[in-house]
Amino acid sequence: MNKDKLEPSGDPAVFASLSEEIGRPLNEYAFGDIPQLAKTIDAVLAWDRSHSNALTPREKYRSEYDQVAAGLTHMRNEVVRNADSIRKTRAANGLENRN
Repeated sequence: MNKDKLEPSGDPAVFASLSEEIGRPLNEYAFGDIPQLAKTIDAVLAWDRSHSNALTPREKYRSEYDQVAAGLTHMRNEVVRNADSIRKTRAANGLENRN
């Protein structure tokens, strides 16, 4: 998403700016330690399963919960499977690998 082409007062532009300003540094840090990232994703999934959400009750939104959990699980598996490639790309881009 090109945040420069979005209506600057609209939600998509605000989200794009937030993603760029906060998401990029978080991702750069998180992907620097892939085993810890995988553990964090597992902890997030476990926490989500053990806590209710009054705004989007699991019983009413079961399909959506399942889709999100499946997506995170798939992402975790892909990151672990491609860990060596991710580390090489990070090193080539001057990013730290902490593991």
